Amino acid sequence: MGQCETRIQQPFGGPTELHTEGDGGVMSAGEVTVFPFAPSGSQEDHQHPRTLTRLYCKNGGYHLRVTADGRVSGGRQDNDPYEILRLKAVSMGVVVIKGEHSGHYLAMDGEGTLYGAKTLSDECHFIEKYEENHYNTYRSQKFGWYVGIKKNGQPKPGQDTHLGQKAVLFLPRPV
Repeated sequence: MGQCETRIQQPFGGPTELHTEGDGGVMSAGEVTVFPFAPSGSQEDHQHPRTLTRLYCKNGGYHLRVTADGRVSGGRQDNDPYEILRLKAVSMGVVVIKGEHSGHYLAMDGEGTLYGAKTLSDECHFIEKYEENHYNTYRSQKFGWYVGIKKNGQPKPGQDTHLGQKAVLFLPRPV
């Protein structure tokens, strides 16, 4: 496997120093450690596809939840297991969102209705984008509408969503 390297950038454009693993160098402020990437498809990649998270919506302070009966809504309970989600990248910028407790995937149908699907399909693929305001948006890859939660905690129909609404802005919060 590759060797661990540390590059030290000196202040005011001074020379960069390089320390390799085992040379006894001490880390200090301004140093960056570079680790080799795990090969794609490695065992570690499959064990932890992405950390568990809650998706906090800017509109009304709800967390997105996917229940065992396939309903999608917003919740505000600190210990609600249906709010715990696992996001997994399926391709560059595209994620699937699965309720950790319910086992259902967040999905959007052709009418813009959000629901929890038992099986993974193209309706479960969402384009995740980190916006300039530091919130994330999730847009259906198939239909182009956003995931959104209304002020009352109910899911917002996809065709009524657009960028700039509070309803479509989410902050991932690690569990």
